[in-house]
Amino acid sequence: MPKAKCRECGKTFEYTWGAVNCPECEVRIRRIFKDVKNYLWDNPGASEAIVCEKFGISRHVINDWLRNDKIQISENSDIVLRCEKCGAEILSGHYCSKCQKEVDGTSVHGTFMGKEEKAEMRYLDRKK
Repeated sequence: MPKAKCRECGKTFEYTWGAVNCPECEVRIRRIFKDVKNYLWDNPGASEAIVCEKFGISRHVINDWLRNDKIQISENSDIVLRCEKCGAEILSGHYCSKCQKEVDGTSVHGTFMGKEEKAEMRYLDRKK
């Protein structure tokens, strides 16, 4: 199995699909998330640096939470998150609302799926 280096602690671990942290850091980060969420609720607008320092996590973790819609940037934040398609500023996720609609409107093979068409499994152009 391939090896990877943990983004948090730097330790080498056996890589599994999608993993960026070692299993120990993943467990620690999941436990910390609830505390960070409560802290941000009580302290809206807290800077990324303060959150990272207070909870002992890296900016990578904050970015992952933002991109996965677990937390959202407040109005006065020092963080700038951009849509991966058009570059517009966004509060969380990967895309702005306009680009998200375009991304959601694609089906297999990248063709646009009309509103009246349902997403169904297909085999050799016949519905199954």
